[in-house]
Amino acid sequence: MSKAAMNMLAAQNKHEFAPWGAKVWTMCPGYVVTNLTGEADRENRKNTGALSSETSAQFLHQIIRGERDADDGKFVHAGGVYPW
Repeated sequence: MSKAAMNMLAAQNKHEFAPWGAKVWTMCPGYVVTNLTGEADRENRKNTGALSSETSAQFLHQIIRGERDADDGKFVHAGGVYPW
């Protein structure tokens, strides 16, 4: 439910702030190594192919640099756009 709520918030923000020229995305960082679930899960994620936090940061940097402006208002991931 939280992801659905984030998508609706992005859609609402896109509608509300479009007159100002603001751009809004919902971004999926992918399967990433994090510290959120403890060290054991961190190692499990590494062993099962999770991306590094640097990889997610590079994707976010694409958005900040304007390389994903065509996807404004959409739910994006590193490989494209999720339909919603």
